[in-house]
Amino acid sequence: MQPVEKRKPRSLRHGRLWLLLGVVALLAGGIAACVLLTRQEEALPERVMEGGQIYACDAADVMGLRITLRSGDSWAMTRLEDGSFAVDGEAGYQIESRTLDSLLAAVTTVTYENILTEDWSAYAEHMADFGLETPRIVAEVTYRDGTALTLRIGDTYALEESGWCYMLIDGDSRLYALDTGTADSLAVSKASLHPVEQPVLHKARFDRIIFTNEGGAQTCWELQGDIGTDAEDRWMLVSPMSYPADGEQMNSLRTNLANLRLGAYVGEATADNLTACGFDAPRFRMEIHMAAGSIGTTDED
Repeated sequence: MQPVEKRKPRSLRHGRLWLLLGVVALLAGGIAACVLLTRQEEALPERVMEGGQIYACDAADVMGLRITLRSGDSWAMTRLEDGSFAVDGEAGYQIESRTLDSLLAAVTTVTYENILTEDWSAYAEHMADFGLETPRIVAEVTYRDGTALTLRIGDTYALEESGWCYMLIDGDSRLYALDTGTADSLAVSKASLHPVEQPVLHKARFDRIIFTNEGGAQTCWELQGDIGTDAEDRWMLVSPMSYPADGEQMNSLRTNLANLRLGAYVGEATADNLTACGFDAPRFRMEIHMAAGSIGTTDED
């Protein structure tokens, strides 16, 4: 009969270690549960909107608006009996429709983001720091009911996610925070009031491009064939020499020309104005010819 080996008892030292680790894990789990329960019970503080409204009316009740910019540009529009606006006394002055809507929206409901102080005079020595010593914008508004408001808008205070502008209102002791959108809507120069008709340039229809300098020398490219999907690789420089044009470079040139945009309105194209602007002897002339064709395009609308 073979002897039966007896099972050796486990080391008490290892058993105590495992027991200690188990107690620690249980204690950590309990602490985590308590923290989570505490966080669930504590309601997150709600953000309190401190903004408010100073004046509200319909767009038809805005009778006049004068804008003075820090640059010195100043203009005024006044409502006429037929509902249109005269600009600096000139009846029939064209105002771009979106610009007009944006201006009226900014002054029909005058709101603020916050009241920074109830008495701005306590910070009078810091007005230059706020951009209010010479305001960025001064907007003087008159309404049908006789109310008149003068908004003095200073510099922007930028935050991580948003920002606001300092604002004073004549006759009001408070210093306000104004949303940047309203400030930007009012920062309009007279030149940008007038609508500007942009040229219609379809890149896909270009078939001839001519540049002429003030000396009369020309650089001319022509499309060899019909407009189509491979048109950019079929351009030829024909003046001052004849040479196949690089397709990639022509694509870049045509893209830039198609994105050409006119700036602010200056005045009517009278002979005197054209001469004053140097068009009697232009430094540079650009001609773009487009072939007849049907293409699909989209605009900002």
